Amino acid sequence: IVGFQSLRSFPDVSDAEADHFKEILSGTNLFANCLGINADRYMKPDQPVSDDEMVAYHERQIRSAAKMGFKCVRYQYTATPDVIRRVVPLAEKLEVKLGLEIHAPHSSNHPDVISYREMYDEVDSEMLGFIPDFGATARDVPQIHIDYFRNVVGAPEHAIQKALEIWHDDQFEPFQR
Repeated sequence: IVGFQSLRSFPDVSDAEADHFKEILSGTNLFANCLGINADRYMKPDQPVSDDEMVAYHERQIRSAAKMGFKCVRYQYTATPDVIRRVVPLAEKLEVKLGLEIHAPHSSNHPDVISYREMYDEVDSEMLGFIPDFGATARDVPQIHIDYFRNVVGAPEHAIQKALEIWHDDQFEPFQR
């Protein structure tokens, strides 16, 4: 589940709410697998959150994940390698694995992801890993998307062709595409 989508009190889940969540799971033969946490750098417009605040924000989310029985959280790259490095001791203490979500336009070899890989090597913790999204391995624009823009949106064919040309042009960085 995604914490902020599913729990009103997130990131500070109460004991009662955590117990209720566990009861629901036990009654349905489901288990707490992975909790999606957020790395909101701009909770207030034009006021980026500092790394110290981001560390505290992630620690609150990791504590709630552990309280609800999750052994893994999916975090976002806007947390920065330094932030994640600083929350590793808590993750180790609570035995909650931290997985960076890799999705388009990133790939496992994108410079942003490489910076996490390097930090992972330095920290050398079993609590660090990756959660790849299938979009990160996309080699082409799915035909259903092309059909949607052509048939539903009514995009002109020359615009569709130009978008496909740009998508395949390696001179553009993924975010430029």
